[in-house]
Amino acid sequence: SIDQYWNSQFEKIRKEIAIDKYFTKEKEKFSSSSDLEEWKTYKEDLYSKLIKQQNYKTVN
Repeated sequence: SIDQYWNSQFEKIRKEIAIDKYFTKEKEKFSSSSDLEEWKTYKEDLYSKLIKQQNYKTVN
């Protein structure tokens, strides 16, 4: 139904917002420019773990 469609869209957006907030908070740990490469690696690793878990609620 149309309600189910929109509910799933909103759920997707909520997950994306939660992930963005989490990454923003984590990125502060890698503030200097020399840490940028390390941050990219860390972010990719973290993102793959999140996808594997399929449990975005822990991100909030």
